[in-house]
Amino acid sequence: MESARVIAATSADNVYVGPRPFETGETLYGRACEAEELLSLLIAERVVLLYSPSGAGKTSLVQACLVPAMKEEGFLAAPVIRVGLRPPGAEADAGKRYRLSALLSLEEHRPEAGRRPASALAGLTLNDYLRDAFPAPADNEDAPRPLLLIFDQFEELLRLDPTDEAAKRAFVREVGEALRDRGRWALFVMREDFVAALDPYRPALPRQLTATYRLDLLASDAAAEAIRAPAEAAGVGDVSERLVRDWISQQLVTSQGVRRPVLSGEEKDFGLTPACLAVLDKAFLIRTEHRGGAMWYELAHDRLVKPVVQDNARWRRENLVAFPFQAATWQEQGRPDKLLLGGALLRDAYRWARDNPGRLTKSEVDCLKASQDKSNRAGVSTAVKFLAMLIVAGIAGMKYEARNNELDKNLPDVSKKKPTEGRPRPEQDKLLRGVIQSLIAEPRSGREAVESATESRLLDLNKVFNITKKGLRR
Repeated sequence: MESARVIAATSADNVYVGPRPFETGETLYGRACEAEELLSLLIAERVVLLYSPSGAGKTSLVQACLVPAMKEEGFLAAPVIRVGLRPPGAEADAGKRYRLSALLSLEEHRPEAGRRPASALAGLTLNDYLRDAFPAPADNEDAPRPLLLIFDQFEELLRLDPTDEAAKRAFVREVGEALRDRGRWALFVMREDFVAALDPYRPALPRQLTATYRLDLLASDAAAEAIRAPAEAAGVGDVSERLVRDWISQQLVTSQGVRRPVLSGEEKDFGLTPACLAVLDKAFLIRTEHRGGAMWYELAHDRLVKPVVQDNARWRRENLVAFPFQAATWQEQGRPDKLLLGGALLRDAYRWARDNPGRLTKSEVDCLKASQDKSNRAGVSTAVKFLAMLIVAGIAGMKYEARNNELDKNLPDVSKKKPTEGRPRPEQDKLLRGVIQSLIAEPRSGREAVESATESRLLDLNKVFNITKKGLRR
């Protein structure tokens, strides 16, 4: 099937973030429903476990969607906590490594110049640090803002060192103690293949971490939104890869494989926008030139022609169904009649066009029209042949009648013959008339049907003449 990808630049202006998590302030598309559900669950339950398959986008959902939403609800979001960071130097023993990693993460809420070193944090518990860094307001101040703690990639606690069981339990108890403060909310984020291994530590956490939310992989419609929406927001528009490839292969490269420039504006026939062409230009695939008061586009270099042609051919084989592939081949080879569609292929093409009304290219529309015109011409030719056959059959019938009338004058009186001798003339006449009438009434549904009907009726005619000769001989 045709790919639904949207062409984007590969330069610094790329509208996609690439293989990294989305950050706070960036827009994450395709996760609006999950973000709303997680927000409601966290506010209601206070302590929640978020888990998912690896690569589903947990960190992106938290940083790009959840944190801004919680801030809008009046929460103070602390920096994201990681428990697997290795403390610099040897300031912490094995029993304090998880706590010190968490404190170093939280320290990022301070300006870089004012952050404390690991040695200054080593003697603090998590609860002590939170009271110092995020103090409750005085009595004469406004009500305190609830504090949100996010423990990202919490599976690091379980997989970094399987042997430090005591250190794991000590850290989880510290976390549970800190969360006894009802003004603190917490979200634990981890891969789902480690959820079962967390069971021995749950009793130390509020409500044993029973409130959970599973984030699944993107559904197909959400994935399509995640592809289209960033390009649309950047002004690139929803331009399918096929249209871009068709424009390049049909306009920028001749049928002889030579690069050629095209005038600005001709790309509109392929549904390409100026923003899309700007992306291709920034990606160094095409270049623009101003000549004679007009703008022209062409491939960036002659050496691009061969790889572009080869890659377009490969892409069409792998992604296009029969009709778009046939239409593209018909266009590239100069629109020969021998590549037009007919019969079942033409019907399939019309079905594809009906199901994909917004994806037809100009060459595909032209191919459909030319194929239909050719089919109509073939239908007229078949009808002419059928009419000629009827005329021949009618002439044969009239000759038969004339010959029969001539012979009747010379036949002896056979009225005294026994009933078993010969067949009466009326039955022969009736059979012949039936043959001619059925030929006239035969539906004109195509060459195959006409040929089948003709063969059947000619057999009947042969039967008539055989009977006549037998009767004459008798």
